[in-house]
Amino acid sequence: MISPITIITPLAHEARALRATARHYGWTLLVCGPGVQGIERFARQKGAPTGHTVVLAGLAGGLAPNLAAGGLIVPETILGNLGERFTPPLQLPGSGGLISTLDDICVSPEAKARLWSETGAHAVDMESAHFAQVAVKHGWDWGVVRGISDSATTALPKRCGLWIGSEGRLRPLPLLACLLRDPRAAGTLLSLRRASAAAMASVRQGLIELLNRHSSASGRD
Repeated sequence: MISPITIITPLAHEARALRATARHYGWTLLVCGPGVQGIERFARQKGAPTGHTVVLAGLAGGLAPNLAAGGLIVPETILGNLGERFTPPLQLPGSGGLISTLDDICVSPEAKARLWSETGAHAVDMESAHFAQVAVKHGWDWGVVRGISDSATTALPKRCGLWIGSEGRLRPLPLLACLLRDPRAAGTLLSLRRASAAAMASVRQGLIELLNRHSSASGRD
């Protein structure tokens, strides 16, 4: 029997953090891979029936100065890189805001500050707007749940996008090359790992609250 709820994550380690929770609640959990290519691959190869509940979950970068690493955002609005806007049907009061979707990772505090100033977005990722387009096209009941892995003031290694392959799995050789070029990046990596673990704990709780709220609302219809 196909579960009526599917959770998709761009990265394999995000899925690992949600696996036990998904098993407990009977959710289908799938890894799509990063960026627009990952979302398109999911829609093409996996998909979901019309009317199905599909939630994109995982990590995002913080842009708002008051959004700390480990925090949660369940966006009220999603902004695409061409200015298009989407409103997820699944909302969680008190956890909302605006997410901006870019094609590349926003690595420097200066770039994050500029995006915050230009768009007012609270967080940034590489998938939400692409997911929204697919969700609307397929008639899903959909939402987005993101945990903040790096705050607005956190600088990421410039080539960190190369650490992840197209299927969402870690590529050890590019990561090792980065550490050999700059051994100080090891400290940044450890900090990101701790922040990401806290962020995914927030995502787990956010998913439970969002889907319980959705289930209760559906039961009243």
